[in-house]
Amino acid sequence: MNIPCHLSRFIAAILLGRMNLITSTLAATDAININSQNEFKALIQAVISVNTSAVNSRVVDCIVLPALNLAILVPLTSFINVKFMNSSVKISINGQRLYEITHIVTKKVAESGIDTGLVTIFIRHTSASLLIQENADAAVLRDLENWLNRLVPENDDLYTHTLEGPDDMPAHIKGALTAVSLSIPVENAKMMLGTWQGIFVWEHRHMRDEREIVINIMSA
Repeated sequence: MNIPCHLSRFIAAILLGRMNLITSTLAATDAININSQNEFKALIQAVISVNTSAVNSRVVDCIVLPALNLAILVPLTSFINVKFMNSSVKISINGQRLYEITHIVTKKVAESGIDTGLVTIFIRHTSASLLIQENADAAVLRDLENWLNRLVPENDDLYTHTLEGPDDMPAHIKGALTAVSLSIPVENAKMMLGTWQGIFVWEHRHMRDEREIVINIMSA
């Protein structure tokens, strides 16, 4: 790919951690002109592939995309110094019901060291799901369970997927009607859940003993 001279010098400066070269490259203008999507990708790949501690975000301010007719500024600081943490957690299960995992996610957020960002929880199954719901009155959880069982009954003549038991196809339908991932904002190193909100794994089968969730925490 043919990258303009000023862009090549800028990328080289980042790769070498040369703050004086970055400064001189930006001396003529306040921004770097990116003339194609390929050039933009090349720049971003260079930025995120290096030790970003060498880059002064006050000098590397922004880039503009004039040839793409985009009247926007893309801050380079949104592509650098991003912290994240992934964790896989096994959840013990004993029957068909809701299991609160708020305390587990809260602990992972605290361990991440991330002050402001987003936590995403993902469940790696098709017959269980995730839910944010009231965690004060257990009757709410029982009512939800009873309502969904009435909505999606077992032993319906409509089902053809029956080899794994009468609860399997209803469990897949329940999973499709609910959610396999949740995202919650993080502020001051804490999830911004409401007073009565809790995070739950919703088990839709009778005989499972374990489920696995993935917790991703990313800084803003």
